[in-house]
Amino acid sequence: MPYDNQLLLDPTVSPIALLKMLLQHFGKEVLVEDFEAAITSITEKFVRPHELVQEKIRALRVCNATGAPWTRFEVFSPVVHAFNAISVDFNMHTHLDAHELGLGVYVMNKVRTESYEDDTPRYVAAQLMYAGLHYPPIPELSFARKFIRPYNAGAEATFLITRDTPIEDVEINDSHNEGVQAILGRAELESFRETVSKWAVQEANVGE
Repeated sequence: MPYDNQLLLDPTVSPIALLKMLLQHFGKEVLVEDFEAAITSITEKFVRPHELVQEKIRALRVCNATGAPWTRFEVFSPVVHAFNAISVDFNMHTHLDAHELGLGVYVMNKVRTESYEDDTPRYVAAQLMYAGLHYPPIPELSFARKFIRPYNAGAEATFLITRDTPIEDVEINDSHNEGVQAILGRAELESFRETVSKWAVQEANVGE
């Protein structure tokens, strides 16, 4: 199966690899023309994209067209869900884990450079706190730090010291739940890094 078809049928495809492939074959028109017309053009040339890949294309178009995901949580949330291949249900809120938030921001930062302001940083902070993390374990999420209450500097310090240490050698300090939070953060960072590494291979192979 041609590589481009593989990307279009893979719900876990890197959104950036997908974007590179679409721009290569269709130019910027694919980001601005009517959505259904864009999907029809893609289908006629290659194959009809998987439903979750279509949602990634829609999210890429939103990020290209407006800065709203950077400031409005109600736009940021479905965009990040889409980039993580999570079906968007506007009738029910789905919690996002730290690595999923990080991956969404990673993609957004590659699409364009904007400042994270207003509701979006508060939403990210709320999602981290809901997961029991009172610090941002992924560098891409550092913009939300000032909205985390209470911010646990000890947990973040423990995390930074131990994040690359073999897990069996990590000593858990239960003071203020710092050790537990550090290990939770490690798991999220590892999931983030694993996906980014996989995506990087796909991104490098586009056009080869």
